[in-house]
Amino acid sequence: MKFIAEIGWNFIGDLNLAEEMIKAAAASGADYAKFQIWNPDNLKPGPWDKDGRREIYQKAFLDRSKIVHIKQLCHSNNINFLASVFEEKSLDLLSSITSDTIKIPSHECNNFTLIDAALSK
Repeated sequence: MKFIAEIGWNFIGDLNLAEEMIKAAAASGADYAKFQIWNPDNLKPGPWDKDGRREIYQKAFLDRSKIVHIKQLCHSNNINFLASVFEEKSLDLLSSITSDTIKIPSHECNNFTLIDAALSK
């Protein structure tokens, strides 16, 4: 059995907070610290445009350098890095950085294009 600590976007783009959360996850015995990788530029218009979530999503956006940094933080804290991807561009970005496990979010369980792309990686 594996224990996954869901950090997601809860660090709100603050890499110091992400590091604290990674350390707490490792100290709790988690096997993985899981983040979410998406690009807010790919979001369709929705309720997040009216309630402030788009701004939070923008702050929590993980580009290549942030993903590499977070993965290194996980490694230095003896916990595995894991990330959910929501679309193929994020899958391509993540798979260019790590060949480890990739998570498909549950609400993407019918996104067979994304699932097939992930399986091909």
